Amino acid sequence: MPTSSPLASASNILRIQQHLDDDLRTESTIDFSTCVKPTFDYDNVLEFLEWIEFHKLMGVKHFTFYNHTIGKKVGCLLRQVYQDQVTVLPWTLPFVSQKEIRTEGLFAALNDCVYRHRGISKYLILVDLDEMIVPRRGYNYSQLIEQLDTLSNKKKIGAYSLQNAFFYLQWPDVRLTYNLSYYPLAEAVSQQLLMLRKTRRRSRLHPHKQRSKYICDPEKVVEAGNHFIWEMMPGYNTLSTPSHLATLHHYRVCEFGGNQCVKTPSVMDKSILPFGESLTVSVAQNLENFSEKCHSSVSTILDKMYTTP
Repeated sequence: MPTSSPLASASNILRIQQHLDDDLRTESTIDFSTCVKPTFDYDNVLEFLEWIEFHKLMGVKHFTFYNHTIGKKVGCLLRQVYQDQVTVLPWTLPFVSQKEIRTEGLFAALNDCVYRHRGISKYLILVDLDEMIVPRRGYNYSQLIEQLDTLSNKKKIGAYSLQNAFFYLQWPDVRLTYNLSYYPLAEAVSQQLLMLRKTRRRSRLHPHKQRSKYICDPEKVVEAGNHFIWEMMPGYNTLSTPSHLATLHHYRVCEFGGNQCVKTPSVMDKSILPFGESLTVSVAQNLENFSEKCHSSVSTILDKMYTTP
């Protein structure tokens, strides 16, 4: 007697259509791509330049953004400076965020990202604009993966989890300095980059699966979550990255409001030190590029110093 499929009457099926964007089609796959969940009310040019140039230093070749309400300046930056390196997807859903759906449908965006990059990117990084995965040994993500693959059977690894480290913005600046006298703009930029100013972090790292983020192989993921993979293809697992090899740097205000977080035990963390000079020069060069193409004053951007709430 024939039986009906449980999918026949399901009302919550999400049809997945794999679409290879023309700008992502290459003869070989990209080693590293990054996706950012729905972005809204964001228009900080210098922060964005710092974030994207750091990831480029790490070896990321393509970025996908789910645009809820990206501001005009960052929008121009994406179109005029990074047009060949980014995909910006419109993301306006017919639901009330936090009532009918969680945070602009972030889980739908994350999983769209994973399936969109199958066959396109060897590894995929899902982080926010205030987060960077920073290697502590090695100089890019390729070297980090090589190190991690020696810790387990690499044929069984589908993702790499990174522990979260809070660098609270309320802590005073402790700047890392470099000799950049050969490039005055870079010297000025170095005084404002978040990663070079906020070098104090909370001593205790969050356990894996609590505020952690990950690098994954999209071919091996069935369902992605925000802080860890919810379901992996059979036979694959997530490797928990030891903190002495890499951590997730998370730059934000106290997560529960107020300023009580600054009383928590903290340590100086200068793991960004090997990347600081190259990062600063790259940001300065692309700031000049942005200024020319988007008709915005460099001095105006640099005058808007980072402030803590």
